[in-house]
Amino acid sequence: MAQIHRLIALLDKTDPALKNIPTLRTKYNRPRAVAATHAILRLYYE
Repeated sequence: MAQIHRLIALLDKTDPALKNIPTLRTKYNRPRAVAATHAILRLYYE
């Protein structure tokens, strides 16, 4: 979990636009975690 928080913080610094990505709300109501996951998947699959 700490790794996720560090990753989100890093993404916030490197790509502020990520905060504006519309995301589905997870059952834990963590849309920024979803945005971070989407960003990681894009990096791997681009």
